[in-house]
Amino acid sequence: MNCLIIVLSIEQVSDILRISQKILVASGVKTTLKKIQTQLYIFFEATNMLSITKHLKERHLHTELYSSVYVSEEHCKAYFMLYSFSGEIVGFQCYTPEQPKRGSHLLDIERRYYTYITKKHGTVRVTAFGLERLTPETKTVFLCEGVFDACRLHKLGLQALALLGSDVEHIKEQLFMLGVKLIPICEGDEAGQKLAKLATHKEVVYLPEGYDLGDMSEVEILKIIKKYI
Repeated sequence: MNCLIIVLSIEQVSDILRISQKILVASGVKTTLKKIQTQLYIFFEATNMLSITKHLKERHLHTELYSSVYVSEEHCKAYFMLYSFSGEIVGFQCYTPEQPKRGSHLLDIERRYYTYITKKHGTVRVTAFGLERLTPETKTVFLCEGVFDACRLHKLGLQALALLGSDVEHIKEQLFMLGVKLIPICEGDEAGQKLAKLATHKEVVYLPEGYDLGDMSEVEILKIIKKYI
């Protein structure tokens, strides 16, 4: 007997689950996506196929490099602690890879990336991922949008901050007060142009069209930033 083994990503499995739910409902079978997902979690746990730590490494985030990254294998979640510029923990970003990035039917906490930041006197605290890694000897810091962009540079021994988006006005003053050279790494789109304004020495690294740091090899990344390190 011949066997065909098909390996699917978590995103592909999630898509199949949603389609399966629609078919079952259309056939008169009462079920929910949550129930189907629960069966999926049981299956993955039983077969040891789903490991958040392994998944993070595949995305070039090595948990042993961080004191601010916590994982839950049981729930397949990673938590990235967020620090203020004064060294306080002021929030976290929760990453759940099998969840969709967006969807009008989803609560914020049900999305792939859920970010919680505390407030002080009614104002959201200013934070970025990677602040706790900076040292008095730091002279250059690369600026990225997302955690997995910054971790590519951390793995290369470089200092990088993930600003968790392209809305940078609220953090600009704090970044400039660090007294280091800030080099944004961004795409050429509107979000990238906002990030580029944070360059302190008019040095900006623009990624090749259609690429982000997660798509590139270490050799390719070093090639585009080598003149800045």
